[in-house]
Amino acid sequence: MKPQVYIRVDGNSEIGLGHLIRCMALARNISEEFLTTFCCRFIPEALKQELASFDLNLKEIQHEEQFFSAVEKGCTVVVDGYNFDSVYQKKLADKGALIVVVDDLYQGKFNVDAIINHALGVLPENYNAMPFTQLCLGTEYALLRPEFLQLHERESEKNVGLSLLICFGGADPLNLTLQALEVAGEFPQIETIRVVIGAAYQMREDLFQKIPRMSRKIQLLENLNPSDMAKVMSLSTHAIVPCSGTLLEALSAKLVVISGYYADNQRQFYTGFRHAKAFVDAEQFESDQLRRALTSALSRRTTLFKGIDTKIPGRLKKLFSSLEMQKRVSLRQAGQVDDKLTYRWGNDRLVRKYSFTKNHIPFEEHKKWFKEKITSPACIYLIAEFQQEPVGSVRFDLNEGNVAVISYLIDSHFHGKGLGLAVLRSAIKHLAQNFSELSAIIGYVMKENLASLVIFRKLGFNEEILSDRIKFTRNWKNEK
Repeated sequence: MKPQVYIRVDGNSEIGLGHLIRCMALARNISEEFLTTFCCRFIPEALKQELASFDLNLKEIQHEEQFFSAVEKGCTVVVDGYNFDSVYQKKLADKGALIVVVDDLYQGKFNVDAIINHALGVLPENYNAMPFTQLCLGTEYALLRPEFLQLHERESEKNVGLSLLICFGGADPLNLTLQALEVAGEFPQIETIRVVIGAAYQMREDLFQKIPRMSRKIQLLENLNPSDMAKVMSLSTHAIVPCSGTLLEALSAKLVVISGYYADNQRQFYTGFRHAKAFVDAEQFESDQLRRALTSALSRRTTLFKGIDTKIPGRLKKLFSSLEMQKRVSLRQAGQVDDKLTYRWGNDRLVRKYSFTKNHIPFEEHKKWFKEKITSPACIYLIAEFQQEPVGSVRFDLNEGNVAVISYLIDSHFHGKGLGLAVLRSAIKHLAQNFSELSAIIGYVMKENLASLVIFRKLGFNEEILSDRIKFTRNWKNEK
């Protein structure tokens, strides 16, 4: 049976539909390996039907306690919304849930296991997160619906003539759709304008009155499913969209994009993608700004942005598979009975390959060293077990200033299974939860040890290149 993932998210004309759409993209990208249940207080009827069409489960709730009552120890929970703050996250953590936050603001403290933020330009140090939090940042984790990833792979079907798509998402509370349409109407070289509005759009009458007065060919499209939206993009050469998930879809379709922002939660997205020259800047979509941007964009027929790839579903599956693996990892204090086990691990040829000490260690020497470590108050020595079988060890040596230096190894028989990340994340979580005065964690990795380099980078450690190794540091603001 597939593991269960709960997704707590809402959408309506006030909130907008972006949170829901990107969570649906996430759910569909991992659906081969995971069952997902959406838990929503607010969701339009059109999106209920879309969830059902993709066999995604929906549990409608009236208050948060209904959701918390469904969460059991070991559940994986995704939350996406600005009201799911650190207090909310702690309540989930106290129930034993593994938590993934979909975020675009990096405000406040994050008491979670992983964060997905698919904006460009976001750095690990932007987040005040727990030291075990995996940071999935940038377009490598873009929450794109499969239709748009497929669109990115195939050759363009675009017509020769200029064709403009206008889409401001499912709600568009400022009615920027109409403003963009009026400006686009001033450019006779645009042969076709396709206007897409969503389920939460409240100003249809204004559009209906405007469109008949415009001479060019205009198509008004409502509540498109992902396939139809991808088809519209495949027939367009240019697009006016905000800095949201729709921007990622337009870039995946290789359109020349005019974009900007109109809400605070779009500002970071705007800054990162503008710096990457992913779109022609319409700033805040005022008429003059749109006019200038269209004038510039219509002289181009190709986009320079190459930041979307088709390996995104695999990365998302690996994230959730690693969390699932973490549930089957247990930790115990190392004891004297482990001296032979740790001796065998320490002298394993593949383990020693990436160790800073290359020489064979005699058993009596190891036994003495091991006893000193497990009895020292300045050392936390843990044995990691996977499904009750020992698979590796993690050691933290505590220095002055409450800094922990980490050393870990995985039994070579279990290499290549993804256990390194699950074990290290579990061990750091144990350390953080039991040593409240911890200020930083440091790890040293050989430059040739690619697997460990990847793990420390996924966990958001800052790196410093030394002569014979790389030093990884994760500072931790332990704010109560």
